[in-house]
Formats: sequence, structure tokens, C-alpha cells
Amino acid sequence: MNSLIEQSQAYWHLGMTAEARVLAKQALALERDASDGDTTGPAAEWCALLAFNFGEFDSVATLGQREPRFPETSPAISFVALSLHYLGRHAEAMEALAPRLRRYDRPHDHYQMACFLAQAGRADEAVAQLLQSLPHCRDDRLKTWIDGDLKRLWPMLAEGKFSLETAHRLLEMEFDTLREWQPARREEWPIDPPNFNDLPARLRPLFDPVPQAGAHRSIPAAMLAAPELAERLDKWACDEIAASQRAFDVGREIALRLVLDAQPYYAQAAWHRRDLCALRQHVHWAMRHDPARIHEFEGIPGIEPLVDEVRQMLASDPEFFVKLERACHVLAHDTDAALEILESLPREWSSHPLVLMHHTYVLMAESRHTEALAVLLRVCDQWPDDVAPFFNASRIAFAAGRKELIIVIYDRAPRAVQFYRGWTEVGVWLKSTGDAWPFGALEVKKCLFRGQPDLGGRLSLEIKVPVE
Repeated sequence: MNSLIEQSQAYWHLGMTAEARVLAKQALALERDASDGDTTGPAAEWCALLAFNFGEFDSVATLGQREPRFPETSPAISFVALSLHYLGRHAEAMEALAPRLRRYDRPHDHYQMACFLAQAGRADEAVAQLLQSLPHCRDDRLKTWIDGDLKRLWPMLAEGKFSLETAHRLLEMEFDTLREWQPARREEWPIDPPNFNDLPARLRPLFDPVPQAGAHRSIPAAMLAAPELAERLDKWACDEIAASQRAFDVGREIALRLVLDAQPYYAQAAWHRRDLCALRQHVHWAMRHDPARIHEFEGIPGIEPLVDEVRQMLASDPEFFVKLERACHVLAHDTDAALEILESLPREWSSHPLVLMHHTYVLMAESRHTEALAVLLRVCDQWPDDVAPFFNASRIAFAAGRKELIIVIYDRAPRAVQFYRGWTEVGVWLKSTGDAWPFGALEVKKCLFRGQPDLGGRLSLEIKVPVE
């Protein structure tokens, strides 16, 4: 039986599809005889793949939903889920893929689930799954923007049909990277069944009636022989991508406004729990994106000194916080440029803890960890009630394996440090080395959102924000 499957696969790779299917069916018959009925073995998996490639979605869906079911470890699960999806049975597709997603947590599975959720009109969950697929070195940004399965998501974002939690997700740096991609003339485009249905009538006959889902389709020879058709396909694809990106940009603008509107509420919540780090971050983050919003923080009891300090910074340089943001953006690829931006700030603020903190980012990017740690410890003395310098100092000590230094840092840290995810991560590491963790229970708190970009996803607080 295995030899029949191998021969069938060899025929398939040679383009001899009819012969491949004949041998696959023979292998499946032998497999069923051996198991006294239906089976989920390698022959059944290979037949499911072949049927999917031929666009026989009904048969694949039927094969995947009868007993015995394919186990969650089977690669056939993806083909069953996609077949259900292309048949318009999105809820069943999600149900089929969910066990595999829970077991493996793979970027591709998250991407598929995002497509299913988008087609089902569930924008919040679709964005969450799409974000999960992005940080893992996915390089198929073209597929994201032209994918017919995601086509319904972008208009929902442009209409603001998403929650505040999703607004935070849309501002994450992974989406910055995704959005940087721009289309160019290509010799192949990823044409899946939903894309195929949207093709202009003159271009559709040039492709297979039901192209393989997720595959890059080379431009047919007939099209290469007719340059005007190739140009028309390029124009169609680029127009599709541009429309998706325009809608996404509108959605991101709405998301930014929502998150900016929420900053005063976050700042007030941070003040009540005495977390000066989060308080400063929320005020400073708002100033980086819209300094005119400083008046929205007036009247919040207890933060008048911080608001006055921010006003003085803006009076000395209207782009004070914009420059800090710019320095963070260029830091990854040009530390000299980041340092030059920081040195362009007014001299009276050069020793301010906020500016010193940004200098430590430059030192860490240059792998000058000892110097960065020394500066951070100075900042800890200047800001004894702020979590940020203690947290960053602990990160450096953690990377260096300095257990004794971590304990000293956390012993001096303010109580609010327990609200940060890194607190738990360091505690788990210390316990794994056999050391006691004397600073409270190792509890992972519920997250309302992954975190604002300048917090790097470390803020893990449950904050209820009134949104009209």
C-alpha cells in the first residue's frame, strides 16, 4: 500500500494527475480492506489532498465529517476545513480546524482561522487570529492583501466594526510590518477560489476552473504570449491589493482614535492602583500621537504634576514626544540616528529619567548591557515609584543570568510591578532554578489587550473602559 501511495505522489509531481488518482484509489481500497471499513490512514489523507486539488470540496468535506474522523494531528484536517469554508459552511470549518489550532498553535493555522472568521463576519476574532499569524516570520504578505478569503475583513475595519481590544491589536508593530509591503509586477499571483470568482471574464478562462487554494499560480503561457493580458492581470491584482490596504488604513485611523480616547481612562485607572509607570506611559503615548490632547488629562486627580511637566516639555520642543517615538522607530536599524534624535532634544531634559530610559534602549541595541544597566539603576533611584526602570533592569539581569541582581531589583521595585507579565516570567525562571520567589503568587492576570506599542505587550491588566 505504501508503495502505491509513493508511486501516486511521484505521478502527481510529474503532472500525471489521472494516473496519480488511479493509484491513490487502489491504495485507499487496500487500506479500507485492512481496517474493515472507512479509515483515516495515509491513503485516505492522500486521497483527500488530491480531491481538494481537483476542487472536489463536497467529497473532501464528506470524507472529513464521517466516522472515523481524521485525528487533529492529520494534515488532512486543513483540507477538510478549507473545503467546508469554500462551500460556505464557515462555522463547520472553524469547528474542524479548532482542535488542530489548540494542539499546534501554528501561524498557518491561525491564518486559516482568520480567513474563516472574516467570512463569517466576526472581525474582532479574525484580527486576533491574523495577529497571531504575523510575528512568526511569515513572509507571504502578498497573500494577506490579495487573499479573497480575507476580502470581507477590510471593509468591516474601515467601517469601525470592531472593539477597543481589537483597536489595540491593530496598532501592534506586526501590522506595521505587514502594511509596509507594496505590490510590484510579478510572474505569479496567488489565485484561490474566491479570487478566481472575482476575476474579470476575459482573464478567468486562462486559469484552472478551481485553482488550488493557497497556491501561487504562474501566469499561463497564453497570457505571457499576450502582454496586454499579463498587464491586465497585474492591474487587477494591484487594484485588489490597493483597495484592501486603503480599507485597512482607514480602519487603523479609527483604531488610533479609539485608543487615544481611552488613554485618560487608562491613566486614571493607573493612578488609582499607584502604577506610575503605566500612568506616564498613557500620558506620553497620547502626546506622541496627538499633543493637542493634553487637556483631556486635566482634572484627573493626582496627576497635575505630570501634566505640568508634559506641558513644559512641549513648550521647550513641540515635537518632544514625536522625537522620542521617531528614535524608537529608527533604533532597530540605525542606533547612530536614534542617538542623534535624542541629542536634539532640549538640553534641560538630557538628565530626565524619560530621556535616560531612551538612551538605555540605544545602549542595549549596541549590546552595551553593563552600561545600560548602570544608567537604569540611576533611573531607579530617580523614579523609585515607577516600574519601567526596574523592569528593564531586570530584563538585562535576566538575560545575563544574574539571579542575585534580579532579587535585589525586585526587592526595591514598587508594588505595581506585580501587574506586569515579565514579573511572572522571571519568577517562573527563578523557581525552575530551585530558588524561592518571595514576591507574591505567580499568577498570570487576564489581559484586556496585548499592550500599546511602546509597552511591548508587557502590560497585562484587566481595565474596564467605558466606550460610548
